[in-house]
Amino acid sequence: LAVAAATSIAIAAPALGVLLLNRGATEAAVHRSLDEIDLFSVTPLDMARSLGSVLLAVVALAVALVGFARLRDRAVLVAVGVCAVGGVLLSLGAHGHLLGRRVPLPNAVLFAMYPAWRVVGRAAVLVWFVVAFGIACACAGWSPAARRPAQLMRPLAIVVGVLWIAGSYHHGRPWFPADQTPALSAALAERPGAVAEYPLFGLDNDAGGPYLLRQVFHRRPLVNGAKPGSVSADIAYSAGHLDDPQAAAALSLGGVRSVVVHGDAAVPAWLHPLATLDQARLFDAAPVADAAIAVLVDAYDEEESGPVRWRWVPDGASLRVTSATPGRFRVRMLALTLGPPTRISVGGQGIEVGADERVVTVCVATFPGGPAGLARASVPLVADVAASRLGANDPRTAVARVRDVEVLGRCD
Repeated sequence: LAVAAATSIAIAAPALGVLLLNRGATEAAVHRSLDEIDLFSVTPLDMARSLGSVLLAVVALAVALVGFARLRDRAVLVAVGVCAVGGVLLSLGAHGHLLGRRVPLPNAVLFAMYPAWRVVGRAAVLVWFVVAFGIACACAGWSPAARRPAQLMRPLAIVVGVLWIAGSYHHGRPWFPADQTPALSAALAERPGAVAEYPLFGLDNDAGGPYLLRQVFHRRPLVNGAKPGSVSADIAYSAGHLDDPQAAAALSLGGVRSVVVHGDAAVPAWLHPLATLDQARLFDAAPVADAAIAVLVDAYDEEESGPVRWRWVPDGASLRVTSATPGRFRVRMLALTLGPPTRISVGGQGIEVGADERVVTVCVATFPGGPAGLARASVPLVADVAASRLGANDPRTAVARVRDVEVLGRCD
């Protein structure tokens, strides 16, 4: 057991060191709140309810304890005990109360080291692993020569195991009604194409979970959520705000025909209202002819940009264009430098950028063979001056600041 503990520490230490060294950058990037620990926490009573019956959970635990009583290996008992206690502690919220005082729990400490620590309730699986192991021990400990009460343990353990599986299947988490928007789910199921739900960036506002849960019922492709660098990420960024000039084209490239808007946000005229269902507005997004979008790759978003969405362009960034069909597309953007005037080469086309904001346009050719049958191309942005630091306390560097990137159409 000591060797296992030492090995675990040795394996975890490098990762822990990296997390501590990059804590500030991680915190700035993920924008998590300590309150989210409580939002995703699970109490022991919640764990019991996940079987569909607290009584079944108590019986399962009792059978598991009988199984552990038959174990003779002390190291195994210590290991499963640590696993169970760890599962309970890591499933709880960020703080508890002891003698009337509010005290931090392990998840508060872990969040302080790694601000992306969030969905803590998943640790409950450790507890149920221990219980399942105990029930298995109860079955294995039975023998024909045992006294009658002991002879009943194996069939009892089997019955409890079957009821456990059945309870988890029919009444497991979430124990709240899974389809909380039946009218909306049914309407989306009848619609063609993919679905986009707004606010689009669900992971930034904790809306991603309900979006994904609703998808289980409407079974339509969903553009919310994307891997950085993928076509879906470019589409999600360009359509992240419905007032973005590229939003209609981006949704069209993603095959989106249904747009769901939660809240009272303004909606552009190119969306056609269909219905209001379950306190959400449903719109039809018509396909855009010759759709194309452009995004800056490896650029930084400003922390405080207000209604204007500026992006810092570092040395080595690139401009990526995605289109429904191949061709040469005219890309427009507003740009200015951080330092002295400079000349920036965009795919071999030179543009002059100074301290005053100016409109620049370049032509980028896309080629077939991209993901999802789309045409795509990336061109590098190369400046003839050294990059400048963003600020005294910001180690990042950039050569220019750019906003309002959009595709105007095809080049003549």
